[in-house]
This record gives sequence, C-alpha cells and structure tokens, in this order.
Amino acid sequence: MNRFLTDTNLSRFQHDFTRVMTIIRDSQGEYDLRFRNDYLNLYSRGNSIARIEFIPGRYEITMHVKFAEGVFSKDKQKRFSGTVKGAYVTYRVSPELVTPFFQKAYLEKMANRVADVDYSEEVEFEQLIIADNWGSEYWLILDRQVIHPGLRGNRIDLLALKREQDGAFHFHVVEVKMGNNPELREEVADQLERYLRLIKQNLQEWKEGYLRTVKQMRILGLLPQLDCDLLQIGDKVDGSVAVFGYPKAAKDAIKQLKAKHPEIVVKRFSFPLPSE
Repeated sequence: MNRFLTDTNLSRFQHDFTRVMTIIRDSQGEYDLRFRNDYLNLYSRGNSIARIEFIPGRYEITMHVKFAEGVFSKDKQKRFSGTVKGAYVTYRVSPELVTPFFQKAYLEKMANRVADVDYSEEVEFEQLIIADNWGSEYWLILDRQVIHPGLRGNRIDLLALKREQDGAFHFHVVEVKMGNNPELREEVADQLERYLRLIKQNLQEWKEGYLRTVKQMRILGLLPQLDCDLLQIGDKVDGSVAVFGYPKAAKDAIKQLKAKHPEIVVKRFSFPLPSE
C-alpha cells in the first residue's frame, strides 16, 4: 500500500506547510490530514475539503466547487483563481502562498461549506473516533476511506493499529454504521470479512507501506510521541463495527447481526443525558 509521499515531496511539504500543520494539529481533530499515493487529502467533518498534489515549483489543490464557493471572495489581491472542471475547481499555488491559501479564516469557511452542502453523519463520526483516540497508547488511526483494487470500489472506513500487551501492534479495521443503516443487519459482516481477507492476503505489502506512513505522520507531528524505528506490526488482523445513533433500531439490528455472526465485535456508542 503506497499511502505515503516520496522523500522529496515530504521535505517540500514539511517546509512549505509549517504554519498550516500548526493549525491542523491545534484544531483538536476538526481538521485531519491523510497520506495518499504521493499526494494528501485534507479533511473536515469527515469530508475531503482539499486534495494536495505536488507539481514542479507549485502545489495543485483541488476541491469541490461547493466547498470553495465564496472562500476567497475577500482576497483583495486576487491571488487565488481556480480552474473549474465539472464539479471541481483546481488552484495552482506557489510555496509562498500556501499559508495564505490555508489560513485559518479560509479553512473555517471551507469547513462551514461542508456542513451546509455535503454533511454525512457517518463520515463525521469517523472524524470523532479519530479525534477521540489521538494520543492513545493503544490505538493509532492510520488511515480512512481506504481504497484498493481488491475492494471492488468499496472503502475501508477506518484502518488502525491496535497495540498488543507485548507492545506490538496489529491491523484493525473499523466499519462505522449509523444505528438505522440497513447494512448493519447483515451486509456489514460481508464487508468486514472481505476487508480482513484482503489485508491478510497482502499483509507484507501493507506492513511495509504503513510503516513508512507512520514514520511520515510522526515527522509531521500527526502522531503522538512514538519510536517509529521500534514499531512492529504483527500478523494478526481483526476488526470491529462501531455503531452510533438510533438506539432502538441499532439494538434490533445488532441482535440480528450477532445471531448470524456471533464472532463480530460490535461497539455501540450512546449519548444519554445524566439521570441526576
């Protein structure tokens, strides 16, 4: 799995995005940056608000036109003029304009547009899981919305490393479902089984690729203090289903799921108000 940058592009990004990375780290999970195959996705509320690619001397930044709408309207210098193609707009940004382009005020506008235009409860819940487990000594959330040719167009919601008692880690897949999602009754079992099988069949490739991803995340401060050179990923691969919302529907669906697949681990999140 090539979910990392070349060394050259990592150095470029580390130098040019210093201030932007501070905003991302200080956002306490509001913004999330993920490595792809030599490019990056910047997320807010679970949605990718910007795809950041490397081109000679510049960055090519692509976002949905609805997320970009009105963001740069008050830029008196007219520095950011994008090219629209279909539903997306692409900006070519020089290194010295990276910080102005991704300044906090503009990022907030992009995030607000996500809430207004393309809000999804499940993908935002993914974001909450990532934020709530940042800094955990037991969990490292490696990736989200993971694609692979073997998945036939499907995506792994969250891919994590889970720490064993001996200190080693292993891959753990988390599928995120709302309590009223019909997939929770049966289809999620097939999804999870296919994802785990794919990782097991390509385990060495995934280990090597994500060990490199972890090191690059650590360099950019996207992971807590961790000695990446000592990190080991074992051969075990497992997963679970995270369920939230609609408690009555969720309980019924989980009961039906567990009756057919008792081996599946399900974590249901609930938010009752205190009784006192």
